[in-house]
Amino acid sequence: MYNNDSLLTEGKHKFTSLKNIPAKYLLNIAKNTKDELLKDYVERNLDKLEAREFFESRSDENRLGNKCKKVSYMTEKEALLEKTEKLTTQIRSKLTTRFGVN
Repeated sequence: MYNNDSLLTEGKHKFTSLKNIPAKYLLNIAKNTKDELLKDYVERNLDKLEAREFFESRSDENRLGNKCKKVSYMTEKEALLEKTEKLTTQIRSKLTTRFGVN
């Protein structure tokens, strides 16, 4: 009988404990494996695995959506100049929106 500390004996995550394997992978492999004990583990933990799969997919979306745009500058002066220009543009935009000032 498998538990969360049991090691997977096949596939991409071979020799990894079941608790450390992505839920989506476990759900998929359980459909195709001949290992009845693994199928039983997935069936016993189906609710937990589906919930884990949901949260894992949400965290993947967040990670992918929040990529940092890195910019390199030749000098510190160039970096400060661009930052000042961006701030000036933002301030002008807010003044125009709030007070109708150009």
